[in-house]
Amino acid sequence: GVVRLPWVPRPELLSMMRRARALLFLSLAEGFGLPVAEAMTLGCPVLCSNRGAVAEVAGEAAILVDPEQRHEIAAAIARLEKDDRLCGRLRA
Repeated sequence: GVVRLPWVPRPELLSMMRRARALLFLSLAEGFGLPVAEAMTLGCPVLCSNRGAVAEVAGEAAILVDPEQRHEIAAAIARLEKDDRLCGRLRA
């Protein structure tokens, strides 16, 4: 059920983030974490890397995983898919 999209214009991207089940941002090296901050501002639950600036920006308001551990990523995606309460908490 994961859809990987090509580049889209910014207004469309923001609209999609508002409606998305979650943003998956599993960066190995990110300078600041702006996509995470933007998604959270729009009320989009976030699953992101547990390292660097991305983890600092997300804090406890996202699900953090090791971006090199497929089993952690898969388990976190499954939680987001099935747990409406979790998604609601992350949206808030």
